Formats: sequence, structure tokens, C-alpha cells
Amino acid sequence: MRNFMISNIYFILGLLIVVIIILAVVILLLTIPKKEEKVPKTLYTKTNKIIFNSDLRDESEAIINDDLSEENDLKLSIKYNYSFQARMHLAPIESQQRFSELKNYLLAFPNVDVKKSWKYERFMHKGKPVLKMWIHGNNLKVYYNISPQKLYNKKYNVEDVSYARMHETTPSLLIVNGPRLLEYAKELIDMYMMQYEKINKIPTVDYTVGYIDKNKLIEMKLIKIVN
Repeated sequence: MRNFMISNIYFILGLLIVVIIILAVVILLLTIPKKEEKVPKTLYTKTNKIIFNSDLRDESEAIINDDLSEENDLKLSIKYNYSFQARMHLAPIESQQRFSELKNYLLAFPNVDVKKSWKYERFMHKGKPVLKMWIHGNNLKVYYNISPQKLYNKKYNVEDVSYARMHETTPSLLIVNGPRLLEYAKELIDMYMMQYEKINKIPTVDYTVGYIDKNKLIEMKLIKIVN
């Protein structure tokens, strides 16, 4: 009888050990973190993201990025280098008219001539810069050969761009996008020019140009594709 009881006790202990082991395995399996499923990323295409950095030393740097990835789902970047003339053809007529009016105003002063580069039109008086202009859409950027400190706390709200080497001779920037700012632009021309010349009769030459689409401008080599 005693041996029977002892064997039963051993059997129960063995059964308890098996149960404990099974419970330990179950708990261990429950505590192991599951691997997260990787959700495939959605591929998308960005278009016409404008990038412009006025601090660049290369004055021809005016770039638009088009990300093309429809056929092979690979994101490719195509850069376009726009000339001043291309910007004119793409600008709204109101912006072109402001440029035309300001150019006529400048050329009313004696001894002022125009020098054209890829990106800017520069206006010189006896070999010295008066200002340079750059156009982009509705904005006409006018960079003056006037110290920003001279215009500090005045109504014009010009930006000091003297930190950029490419603007070191024209360090004061006024962005013209309306009639009031166009008048301010003329006042700043007077501020510089009246110390040298008196204004003559203002010419009325129409410097506006017709619209040409981007693909045609590329064919005309007025827009360069940058590799």
C-alpha cells in the first residue's frame, strides 16, 4: 500500500512538471514579438517643383525639377536652366509690361545702355552698373547698385543680398509685382541716377514678347537641359 502511494505521488509530480514545461513554452511563444509586415511604399510622381537659389555664384543657375517615374517607378530628376529671354516668353503680360515700363524709364537717362547675359539684363551708366533685372512669373527682381544701409528704415523694404558674391555690385533687391512697387522701383532709379544725369523724355518702346511653350524654348536653345 505504501509503495502504491509513493508511485502515485511520483506520477503526480511528473505530470505537474510536464504541465509546467508546457505552460513555460506557451508563455515564451506569447512573449516573442511578431515581425511587422512590410507595407509596400506608394510610389508617386512630383511635378514642377521650383527650385531657385539666389545665393548661387553661377548666375545662370535657375532650375526647375520635374520628377518623372511613371514608366519604371524610378525617380529621375531633370533640370532646366532658363535664360532671361525664356522667362520673358513664359511670364504673364502684366509682369512683362512692368519690365517694359521700367526699361524705358532707365533708358530715358543719358549714357545708360543695356548689357544682356543669359540670366539678367544689366543697365550700365558709363561702364558702372545701375541695376540688373531678372523676371520669374509675376515677380520682377530688380537689384540696385545702392547700399542696403542707405535704404534702411525706408519705405522700400529692400532685401540685402550683399552676402552673395554674384550680387556684390548690386546688393539691394526690390521685388516688383504691382503698380505701387513699380513706382518705388523708379524712385530708386532716381536716387542713383539723379546724381549723374537729368532724365530726358521717356521712350515708349514695347519690350513685351509673345508666349512660347517650354518645349519650343528648348528647341530654340533658350532653355538648357542640365545633365
